[in-house]
Amino acid sequence: MKLDDLSPLSKMDENSNDEELNKIELLGCPFGGKNCRKHLAAINKSYLDSVRHQREKNYLQAIEQLKLAYEKTDEIQQSSCLKCAALFRTTITDSLKNIHKELQKMTTGIFRNKRYEEVYNVAGHVLREWEQNN
Repeated sequence: MKLDDLSPLSKMDENSNDEELNKIELLGCPFGGKNCRKHLAAINKSYLDSVRHQREKNYLQAIEQLKLAYEKTDEIQQSSCLKCAALFRTTITDSLKNIHKELQKMTTGIFRNKRYEEVYNVAGHVLREWEQNN
């Protein structure tokens, strides 16, 4: 199985209903997702909750939900699923990086907003922690 066959499928849209969509879906899984179905459901729920919180500018909760999703990927231990779990973590990490960039824009420059500085630092800390673990 090639890594190209395992990819998260992004179907997010600004105007879409979060509950109808999954950020991460299995494509080309030889087991049809039987080994990680429960984990994947929990990962997607946390991810979509994070997206909702981010839209509401509740960044700390968005980060907490991404942390929950990331931790859930660590529970996927079957050797045949490790590549998928790593791909899920990459997708979640990319989302946190986007939040971090968004917060950076809001905390720097002429029109900076100090109320987001603490959350910006939290996002940076979580990113560094995840990078050390990989």
